[in-house]
Amino acid sequence: MEEKQITKTRIKKINIIKNEDVYDITVEKNHNFFANKLLIHNCGEQLLPTGGVCLLGSINLTQFVNKERTNWDYKKLEKTISYAVRLMDNVNDITYVPLPEQAENLKNKRRIGLGTLGYGSALMMMKHRYGSTQALKLTEELQSFIANIAYQVSALLAKEKGAFPLYDEEKYLSGNFVKNLSPETIARIKQYGLRNSHLLSIQPTGNTSIVANNVSGGLEPLFMPVYTRTSILPYAPEGLEVPINIGWANKTFELKNNTAGEWVWIKEGDENLLTTTFEGEVYKIDQSRGLLRETTIKDYSVKELEKTGEWDPNADWAATTTQLNVDEHINTMAIFAKYVDSAISKTVNLPSTYSYDDFKSLYMKMYDSQVIKGGTTYRAGTMTEVLGTGTTNTTPETERIIRTTAPKRPKELNCDIHQLMADGEKWLVIVGLLESEPYEVFAFKTKTINLSNKLKQGKLIKEKKGRYNLDIDGFVIENLSENFESAEEEALTRMISTSLRHGADIEFIVDQLAKSHGIITSFTKAVGRILKKYIKETKLVKTCDSCGSINVSLQEGCFICLDCGSSKCS
Repeated sequence: MEEKQITKTRIKKINIIKNEDVYDITVEKNHNFFANKLLIHNCGEQLLPTGGVCLLGSINLTQFVNKERTNWDYKKLEKTISYAVRLMDNVNDITYVPLPEQAENLKNKRRIGLGTLGYGSALMMMKHRYGSTQALKLTEELQSFIANIAYQVSALLAKEKGAFPLYDEEKYLSGNFVKNLSPETIARIKQYGLRNSHLLSIQPTGNTSIVANNVSGGLEPLFMPVYTRTSILPYAPEGLEVPINIGWANKTFELKNNTAGEWVWIKEGDENLLTTTFEGEVYKIDQSRGLLRETTIKDYSVKELEKTGEWDPNADWAATTTQLNVDEHINTMAIFAKYVDSAISKTVNLPSTYSYDDFKSLYMKMYDSQVIKGGTTYRAGTMTEVLGTGTTNTTPETERIIRTTAPKRPKELNCDIHQLMADGEKWLVIVGLLESEPYEVFAFKTKTINLSNKLKQGKLIKEKKGRYNLDIDGFVIENLSENFESAEEEALTRMISTSLRHGADIEFIVDQLAKSHGIITSFTKAVGRILKKYIKETKLVKTCDSCGSINVSLQEGCFICLDCGSSKCS
């Protein structure tokens, strides 16, 4: 095999055209990118080649726990694996893909991704703690069995229908993954070849797990034994009127007919939501997901153990996501990864206080396993509620206009100096600070002012009414107002400064600036992007919904009551 030469390229110059807010990264064709010298893929579950096609299916492991709940029903499992591999291989023959390179990839490789779901629920049924020694032993035996049977079935399909076109026995059998298969499986591959280039994958299966009698997703542990799930609804139930003309920033809405259901504003994380209770169920509306409904979910394993009176939420084997340590997650991942030829999807839940050094240690443990290809971590408090426990507090906030008196402006204010590009033009935005809080703003194009990018702070000095100077370590720019290009820019600056002085919500100001159009669009973009930097996270004062205690801690994405143990996840 000819060795490819790697050419190193040096960047000589970078020309800044303009700045844009970036929320996600997608690289066309490759779907990967370099981050701090590490090759990162957009999907941690499937590392597909260019034109790769994803065909996934999962076996519900709760249905393969033996009658005594001591082990897996391997006889039943073998039969199901045989059916599943044949079924998924047949799906390849009738699958339509939109691109020619996808069609070619599908035909030449015939890859499938048989996985599992309900793993955490199955362990719970057998009373084994996720990540425990006994659980890992059972998992090693299980995954080795699934991998070997799947590959044996694919070899028999190759005998019956032919191997995938790109199959090369010498190259295939020299791969690292094949070394984990049994001698019997390897012998069968040598005899018949393989029908499919890849056979195994572990996917998240969030929605599929609900359909499968509410079991745990993929290889994940139980999130909670009983929890509240928020589902997106395509339309409202009959009789429930949905608000219209919703103003998210200033919390306004209209009801066309004023029918049943009283909608009120609540706060989740840093987002405003509308909520109501209708026919005994909680409904919500948020800006990004639309109409939602909260449903109480009890895990399949809990219901099964309750039937025999064996359910004990305080038992060690009943540990859920928030109670497991990092090693229990990673050790489980390593076993699944060892017997999966494609990749696995796994999230390690972490508390909001998790340090950089701990993150580093976690990812190094994944790397040192030599089998884990990638992993996902979720740090508490980074999204609005999807899964939670307890009930929603629908007590409306008191709505009234609070009249304020702005604090008097001292002669001198410390200020932050920002330079940025907006719509291809360079802007200077100066934010005056009173006790470290934004008090006033000046913003204009830097046509006549050239400052070093190293200058970040200065002083705003009020000479007299309407006249302000900028002092940067003795270098003075006089009468800043002369730099406005239009009366509209000067007027809007005054209104923004007035709002800041009277304590208006900065997030609301930024939201309103984003809605502007016309000749001052670039001005509002520049000011809005800078003011975003001063939006602070809301500190929530949380009480327990079950017992009313204020002894509540935010741990690994959940508000945990340290008195009664109740949990609500964010």
